[in-house]
Amino acid sequence: MSKHTKGPWESRGKYIYTTGDIAKLIAEAPVYSDMYTATTEERNCNVNLIAAAPEMLEALRMVSLHMDRFQDCSIETMEIINNLLARIGGN
Repeated sequence: MSKHTKGPWESRGKYIYTTGDIAKLIAEAPVYSDMYTATTEERNCNVNLIAAAPEMLEALRMVSLHMDRFQDCSIETMEIINNLLARIGGN
């Protein structure tokens, strides 16, 4: 498993922090970079997406664990989920 800061995370402006008694800065999503200028709306969406990453990873893990319960689950679908987990270090 890849190492990452455990969630949950929350967005505050252009920053992403851990939640809890002692907040830890995880990332910053600036509006401007050398290659791209994002709108404030895009930056806010990016920050919210990053902040949701631990919850999305956990949801993907739960789906992976329970895929055998779905009658319409194909081998291809299972392979896609396992590939996603492997790419993000979730296995």
